[in-house]
Amino acid sequence: MEIRIDARDLDFELDALARSFVGATVAHAVRHHEEPIARVRVVLSRTDGGVRCAVGVRLRSGAWVCDFARAGDLSEAVQTASDRVEVALHRHGARPAPRPHASRAA
Repeated sequence: MEIRIDARDLDFELDALARSFVGATVAHAVRHHEEPIARVRVVLSRTDGGVRCAVGVRLRSGAWVCDFARAGDLSEAVQTASDRVEVALHRHGARPAPRPHASRAA
């Protein structure tokens, strides 16, 4: 799975921070879905009121799902990116993968 972060119009220091935090958060969000995901693209851009976060998810089936939201600042945008990916996947009908139960050894 490829994750692309586009944060060109943010400051240089924030660009590197955005790429690492958003990439890790989005990877965590998509790791727990059964739907085979080929690519995730996150675009962060400055607005007058904060940060706009747009996400697009390309599924291996060829479908493309997307969503966007506004965030007050970069740290909020990190969580927003993850949330928007999950919203887009759920809107498409992707189900969370079953989680293994912890063994209860006595």
